[in-house]
Amino acid sequence: MTVVMGKCQVSDGRQLLLFYAVLLLFPTLCAMQNSGHTTGLSLNNERLYKLTYSTEVFLDGGKGKPQDSVGYKISSDVDVVLLWRNPDGDDDQVIQVTITAVNVENAGQQRGEKSIFQGKSTPKIIGKDNLEALQRPMLLHLVRGKVKEFYSYENEPVGIENLKRGLASLFQMQLSSGTTNEVDISGDCKVTYQAQQDKVVKIKALDTCKIERSGFTTANQVLGVSSKATSVTTYKIEDSFVTAVLAEETRAFALNFQQTIAGKIVSKQKLELKTTEAGPRMIPGKQVAGVIKAVDSKYKAIPIVGQVLERVCKGCPSLAEHWKSIRKNLEPENLSKAEAVQSFLAFIQHLRTSRREEILQILKAEKKEVLPQLVDAVTSAQTPDSLEAILDFLDFKSDSSIILQERFLYACGFATHPDEELLRALLSKFKGSFASNDIRESVMIIIGALVRKLCQNEGCKLKAVVEAKKLILGGLEKP
Repeated sequence: MTVVMGKCQVSDGRQLLLFYAVLLLFPTLCAMQNSGHTTGLSLNNERLYKLTYSTEVFLDGGKGKPQDSVGYKISSDVDVVLLWRNPDGDDDQVIQVTITAVNVENAGQQRGEKSIFQGKSTPKIIGKDNLEALQRPMLLHLVRGKVKEFYSYENEPVGIENLKRGLASLFQMQLSSGTTNEVDISGDCKVTYQAQQDKVVKIKALDTCKIERSGFTTANQVLGVSSKATSVTTYKIEDSFVTAVLAEETRAFALNFQQTIAGKIVSKQKLELKTTEAGPRMIPGKQVAGVIKAVDSKYKAIPIVGQVLERVCKGCPSLAEHWKSIRKNLEPENLSKAEAVQSFLAFIQHLRTSRREEILQILKAEKKEVLPQLVDAVTSAQTPDSLEAILDFLDFKSDSSIILQERFLYACGFATHPDEELLRALLSKFKGSFASNDIRESVMIIIGALVRKLCQNEGCKLKAVVEAKKLILGGLEKP
C-alpha cells in the first residue's frame, strides 16, 4: 500500500502509530475443549478467560543491524467470555472479546531518549478516544471454528478496527490437519494446518491472499516492488486446552529497479492464558441476531478484511487553490523546466481525491494556452470523477476543440491503469457524431490499445472488451 501525501501535512501524529498497527496480527487465546464434537475453538459455559498479550513490531532497513531498526511494543490484557451457543450444535457460538490495560512503548531499549514514546502515557500516544474505542468489546460469531461475522461499533477509527480484526482473525483455527481457504484481516488466504498432540501449527500463504481494493496496482514489474512474506502461528495445547499462542510474520520488500532500497517488517506476538474465573450466564435463544441485539443494539456486522487507513489532511488547499498555485509552471514557456513535471505529478494526486464538479469547474474556467496540459492531467488521474468531468467538458461534435480531443485520446492510450469504464466510455463516443473523421479514427485506435492493455491484465472476458473486439473485427470484415 502506498500513501501519497504530496504537500499535505497530517495534523495528528498519533495516526502514524495506528497506520503501522494495521500491519499487526493482534493475536489472542481462548480455552479449547478437544472432546471430538468441535472442529475449532470452544469455550466452557459461564467462564471468564483472562489472558496476557504482548507483541513487538520492527521495521528493519534490510541491513540486519538492531540499532537501525525501529518499532514499538504493545501489551495488554484480554478478557474472553462465551455469550451464546446454538442449542442445536456446539460448533455455532458467539463470544465477546475485550482488550484492557493497554500499554505502548518503544520496542528497543537502544533508542533511549530518542524514543518518541519517552515520558508519554498510552492515552497520550494513541489518543484518549482511540484508546476508549480499542477497549470497547467486540463480538465474534464462530461457526465450525471460523469467523462468520465480526461485530463492532460503527464509526470507530479504521486503525482501531484493524487491530480488532487482527485479534478476531486469530480465533480461526481447526483441530485437524489440512489445507483450506480462510477470510481474515489479510483477505481470502490459503491456510495449511498441521495438527499434533501438543500443538496446532497454522501456516498462512500470504502471497495467495486476495483483497478487492479500489485504486491502482502496477503491472510493470520494473517499476514495481518485489516482496516475500511468511506467517506462522502456533497454538500450544496442554490437557486439551490451548494455553499459549505464538505468532510471527515477516514481510521483506525491495524496489525492482533498485534492489538496495529494501526493508523488512517483523512482528512477533505472544499470548498466554493467565487464569479462569466465574463468568456471566449465556444468553438464551436460537437466533444470532437476537443475541447481538440483546447485548447492544449499536453493534454492527462489518467486514473482517483489513481496511485502508486514509489520512485526513487538515489545512490542505482546495483543488482550485492548488491549481492556481502551480498554473504558471504549466504554461507553454515553462514546460521544459523541472518544476513543470513536479507540479504536474502533484496535481494529478490531488485530482484523484477530487469530485467531478470541482474538476469540471477548473476546466471550464481555464484559458486555451494551458488547457492541453490541464486535459493531460485530468485524464491521467484515471478516476471515475475525472473521467466524467473530462467527457462532460469535451464536445466531439465541435471542431473548435480538436487539439484537446487529441490530447485526451493520447492520454487514454498511455493510461497506466485503464479500466472497463474508460473503454466503455470510448465505445459510447465512437457510436456518436464527430466533427472530425480523424478524431473518430483515433478513438478506434485508442480502443484497440485499451483492449490490449486490459487483456494483458486478464481482462479479455470483460463485456466492454468483448464488445470492442466485435466492433474492430466487424470494421475489418466490411472492406
